[in-house]
Parts: sequence; C-alpha cells; structure tokens
Amino acid sequence: MYNQDIETPVPEKVARYKAAIEGSDALLFVTPEHSRSIPAVLKNAIDWGARPYGKTSWPGKPGAVIGTTPGAIYDLGGPEVKTFRELMDFTCATIGRKRLLAPMPFGAAHYMALGTEIASTASLGLFPKLLLTTRDQVRMLQRDNVVSAPAIADGRTLEGLGIAGESIASIVPTYLYRFRKTGQFERQRPA
Repeated sequence: MYNQDIETPVPEKVARYKAAIEGSDALLFVTPEHSRSIPAVLKNAIDWGARPYGKTSWPGKPGAVIGTTPGAIYDLGGPEVKTFRELMDFTCATIGRKRLLAPMPFGAAHYMALGTEIASTASLGLFPKLLLTTRDQVRMLQRDNVVSAPAIADGRTLEGLGIAGESIASIVPTYLYRFRKTGQFERQRPA
C-alpha cells in the first residue's frame, strides 16, 4: 500500500511498475467494481504511479478504466424529488445569498458550454474554473436523475436495502454552511 514514508527511495517493485507505465503508449485498467467505484487497490496503484511528488509517470499517458459488477445495479435516491430550480433556490436560501436564476434552453446552454470549453483551452487553463460549464454537464441536466419505476418494483432501492432515506433539508445544509457570506461560523438569524 502507498505510504509517503517509504516513497523515497522508491521501492524496487514500484520502480518496475513506474518503468512499465512510462514504457507504455496507453493504459487500460480492467477491474471489478467496488461500491460503484474502483477498488482501493487500483487507487493505490494509481497513487504510486504519481509519486514521489514531481516524478509522476502519468503525464500525457492516455488511460481508461473498465469495470463490471456481477450484481444488480441499484437506483439510490432519497424521499424527495426536486427540480433543478428548486435545488438552486434551496441552495441559495441555505447559504443566505440571492442570485438571479433564469431558465435557459438546452440548445443555448450547449453553445454556452462549448464557448467556455474553448475559452478554457485557448487561455491554457487560465479561464476561471468558476465560470466553466462543460457540454457533459449540460447533457447530464437533460435527464431526470430519479429512482426508476422498475427499480422500485424490483426492490433495487434504498428502501429495498432496509435504509430509510433522509430529506434534503436534514443533510445538505451541513455541507453548504461554509459557503455563507461570512463562512461556516456565521450565526443564523431569524428571517
């Protein structure tokens, strides 16, 4: 397992691994999934390839990860269904900020995202990340992300696993308080 205390000098097995990466044109990792993500051991191998600091083996190396699972895919969602507008209103109210929220057709959003991607590339990464919107983000917003009727019927949900969903209002504010105007320690004042 990766351990910063032993990264210098690089262990012999790690040196061979890094040399194999550097000698490859591209890398394809084929792995079983773990909790809908990559297993910790693969993450560990990727970390070793990037260490020690300043001596990564990954730059310019195309790569992909392919995973599979033998089990059913579950639709995990809480007890509430919200529109994107409702989520934005909730976020702004929670952090105590007022923002002008205007609807935008997906076609216009696609071209806006294309423009920000071009600006980011043309500026060699100097374009503010806060303003960057990608076409992939726009595509994801075109589809509802809700628990499907077949998943409910098959019991492939939180409830099917015996887990009671929590409301957005009981969880999300704990993540958002730090984005209030004066930070996470601002006292809440009655409206």
